[in-house]
Amino acid sequence: MEKINNGIIELTTSNIGCEFQSIKYKEKEYLWNGDSTIWKFRSPMLFPIVGFLKDNECFIDGKRYEMPVNHGFGKLASYKVISLTNNEVKYELTSSEETLKEYPYEFVLHVTYKLENNQIKVIWNVLNKSNKTMYYHIGAHTGFSLRLNDDDKTSDYYLELDEPKKLNIFEFANNLTGDKHPFKEDAIQQINFEEEIKKHGVVILENVSNVTLKSHRHNHSVRLDFEKLPLIGLWHPQMEDCPFVCLEPWHGIMDNKNTDKNFLNKAFLISLKPNESYETGYTITLN
Repeated sequence: MEKINNGIIELTTSNIGCEFQSIKYKEKEYLWNGDSTIWKFRSPMLFPIVGFLKDNECFIDGKRYEMPVNHGFGKLASYKVISLTNNEVKYELTSSEETLKEYPYEFVLHVTYKLENNQIKVIWNVLNKSNKTMYYHIGAHTGFSLRLNDDDKTSDYYLELDEPKKLNIFEFANNLTGDKHPFKEDAIQQINFEEEIKKHGVVILENVSNVTLKSHRHNHSVRLDFEKLPLIGLWHPQMEDCPFVCLEPWHGIMDNKNTDKNFLNKAFLISLKPNESYETGYTITLN
């Protein structure tokens, strides 16, 4: 475990899956606790795919590859700590014989968590070490607590946008996405995520760059800004009064139900030429 603390936020992380283990702010725990009877993860790193591959397989340059782990091997991988200071930790994952069996690109992935005042900066940098163009997805899957106060209920919480916007939603059935449609007829500023997750299973929204998790009963909040990531997924297990919600900025999406399984035809891919790198990420603001 690695721990960083800027005197405002105390963040504990793990090199397994680059997961947050604790997010403490003003003596409150903002992160889901990873209770394995509900959902054993807290905030796994999603790479090199987001979501599922149909039948857990894809084809790249005509060759079949199996990726059996939902959201890709980055979710379970052991990352190397390459730097650690009071307010920043940086992890590294590199391609290996094992990753090349699932994904035929040589790469270096750096994941950095940096504390600035009441913010956590999440920075992802991918370098293509292959001699051909590399394609990948990347994303987050953080579970935020809906029990900041002992008497909180899930129904106390909602999501708010900076301003009313018209959003698109992707269909989700049998773990595969279908077409996208307008989320609501009119522009909206608030989302009842509990109601929408019950309806859709996973809510996948486009045309939004920030969301704030708020409560009707107190002033604590969590804001995510993700201008360079085109989608956000909203999810929690299908249960009454679930104690957390996952807010998931994504640059990628699971297979369409009509996929031809050609990896290069997947939606929202990032492409890198040989020796090219790309940096993206998002910011968490706590209040």
